[in-house]
Amino acid sequence: LVPNNVDASDVSVVALSNTEGLGLNHGIELSGGYLYASSTTKVYRWLYIDGNAGETEEVIVGMRSGGHFTRTLAFDADGRWLYVSIGSLGNVASDSSSSRIRRFDMSSWGGTTPFNYDDDGELFADGLRNEVGLSFDVHGDLWGVENGADNLFREDLGGDIHNDNPSEELNRFREDQAGQSWGYPYCWSEYCLSKENGGSGIKGANTRWAWPSFLDAGYTDEWCRENTNESVMSMPAHSAPLGMTFY
Repeated sequence: LVPNNVDASDVSVVALSNTEGLGLNHGIELSGGYLYASSTTKVYRWLYIDGNAGETEEVIVGMRSGGHFTRTLAFDADGRWLYVSIGSLGNVASDSSSSRIRRFDMSSWGGTTPFNYDDDGELFADGLRNEVGLSFDVHGDLWGVENGADNLFREDLGGDIHNDNPSEELNRFREDQAGQSWGYPYCWSEYCLSKENGGSGIKGANTRWAWPSFLDAGYTDEWCRENTNESVMSMPAHSAPLGMTFY
C-alpha cells in the first residue's frame, strides 16, 4: 500500500516487483520496517518504507514441500521472535515432525545467511496438524486455530464418527508450555460423541482420544490425556477456521 496523502487516508495498491517465481502464497507480516511473506519452502522479507519495497532477502529456508502448503507468520509485540507454523504432510502423518510451530530470534540474525527451519528454529509448539491462523493477545500469549483430520473411524466409539469428530481447535500457547505437544497425529479432540458410544453427548466436549492407527503402538486415550495439552475450545468438525482477531 502506497499512501497518496499525508494521513494515508487514501492509498494505492502497488504490486511488489521481482517476486515472480517465489511462490508467495499465504503468510504476511510487517515488523521493524520490513515486509515479510512466505512461500511453501521459504520466508522472505523486503525493506518497506512508505509503500516502497527494497530487494528480496531470504530469511528462512529448508521448509519441506508437500502436504499443507500454507506457512503462517506471526511476530511478538517486541518484534524479536518470528513464529512460523507448518502443516502436516497428509491427513494423518506418521509423526509430528511436519506439524508444529518454530520460532526464530530475529535479534540474533545478521541478515545474510538465512535460518534453516529445522536446524535453527526453536520448537515452540508441537503436534499441531495445520495451525493456519495465529495471533497474539494483549498478554503476549500466542493463539492458534487448527484444522483437524478427516475420515475418523473407531469401532469402540461408534465406528464412523467423522461427521462430528475430530473437532477443529482453538489453542493457546503459553510461554511456560514452550516445546510441548498438542497431540497430533497420535491424539484428537472430541467435538461430540454420543453417551452410548462413550462420549458426553455434549457439543464441544473437548475430550482427548487416541487416533485408531496408533493404539497398538501404545498411544492410548489415557496417554493422550496425560501427555498432551488440551485445546481451549473445540469447534465443529470440518469448519476449517483460518484466522482470529483480538480487539
